[in-house]
Amino acid sequence: MATTGLRSPFNTFNNSEVVNEFLHSERGSERGVIVFAASTGRQLSIEDPKWGNGAFTKALVEGLGSPGVPAQAKIAGRSNITPAMLEIYVAGRVDELTGGKQSPVMTSTAPEFPFAIVR
Repeated sequence: MATTGLRSPFNTFNNSEVVNEFLHSERGSERGVIVFAASTGRQLSIEDPKWGNGAFTKALVEGLGSPGVPAQAKIAGRSNITPAMLEIYVAGRVDELTGGKQSPVMTSTAPEFPFAIVR
């Protein structure tokens, strides 16, 4: 898919340090934390006006579904979506939308569990 018309913010922020600090804090390790980030470290998060938001948000909404739109992260025969299932869908879709220019990241200290129920 062509990436013409995509735009990115001029300022970048390295989110890796903040995410790692939170995951390894007492609060993060005691309760279990899942962090989804739109992109890696200093990588830009790409937006396109025709999407109405960024590639990550578009993929996340598609993955979870919405009224009248089936959840794309659902595996046939299952009635729920786990964080790992959502991560796989979102990573592939963001890669497709951005031509490989953006890589979302999921980091977790929580055990795998049903994250969303698909109806």
